[in-house]
Amino acid sequence: MRPGIGRGARVPATLLLSGLLGMAFVSGCSSSGSSAGTSTSAGTSASGTAAASPFVIAESLDFSGPGKAYGIGESLGLQVAAAELNKSGGILGHKIVIKEVNDESNPTQGVSGLQQLLSSGVTPNLVWAGSNSTVTQAELPVLMTHKIISFDATSASNLNNPSMYPYYFATNQTVTSSVPAFVTIAKQQGWKKVAMIYGNDVSGQASEQAYQSALSAANIKLVSTSYSDTALSMTPELDSLRSQNPNALIVSATTGVAMLPWLLFALPAGVLVDRVDRRRLMVAVDWARAAGMGLLAVAIVGGWSSIVLLDLVLFLINTGETAFEPAAQSMVPAVVSRDQLERANGWLVGGLTVGSIK
Repeated sequence: MRPGIGRGARVPATLLLSGLLGMAFVSGCSSSGSSAGTSTSAGTSASGTAAASPFVIAESLDFSGPGKAYGIGESLGLQVAAAELNKSGGILGHKIVIKEVNDESNPTQGVSGLQQLLSSGVTPNLVWAGSNSTVTQAELPVLMTHKIISFDATSASNLNNPSMYPYYFATNQTVTSSVPAFVTIAKQQGWKKVAMIYGNDVSGQASEQAYQSALSAANIKLVSTSYSDTALSMTPELDSLRSQNPNALIVSATTGVAMLPWLLFALPAGVLVDRVDRRRLMVAVDWARAAGMGLLAVAIVGGWSSIVLLDLVLFLINTGETAFEPAAQSMVPAVVSRDQLERANGWLVGGLTVGSIK
């Protein structure tokens, strides 16, 4: 199923810092950005060092639209990462300067903001390309025309096209990465018909097309319906699918709610882990998440499920994850000897990585 319930993308600041470090070696600051133009948000001041052309990063995020909570958090993470790199001299001696593009989760607004930035004389060295897959898809032609390296955490599979988007890199898995595993399970279970409900956006449509193609090749029928991202209930759509008696249901839902807890609770959760019994905390978190999943299952069977309920359960599960993962990692020294720590941590990280595969 599309990444929804389960581990979402990791803390955005970590992704951004990793991307910045990687781009330092890829780009070599060969195309220096201009400091003139639209609103800026510098990670730190560039005083005290030899003047050099800045490494300009443009962030196309939602600062005032429906995704502003995520966009503002993402931007703060980027500023922290930039400040840390600037303390060490920037990227190959070039201080990082951040330019904001407020796309408001709207592709037209995103493209317009990028064009205004470019027309002002600013050519970014690196661009965080869009607050969602729809915005990213609209912005990429502009970025590819100017040969600007870009990256983000959107997951629409049609963006994973190096021949069309040679300067674009995604930090998230595509929405179709789980399709082969699901088809294998469906064949093993002998399912003949699978239902799917998906968001009517770029990611949802790409996910539906991938499942349709793969299941059809396996002689399994897919019945599907979409829902609007602004809908408050999907009971009619689910009732329609249930009337066709499918063997299983795929829910392709938003991942923004899955990542929001990492923006809000990652730091407080770390403090909590240091102050309470970690084993009991992990048990309590898992019981709470199991209760949320049980409630969602009852709602689906009872016909009173909704997008709001799905998002609430998703939020609960990933809020628990912000405490569970650091608690699990902190437990390692308490259960293994010092000479086994390296191996134990390797197994733990490996397990978390495998568990993150959707």
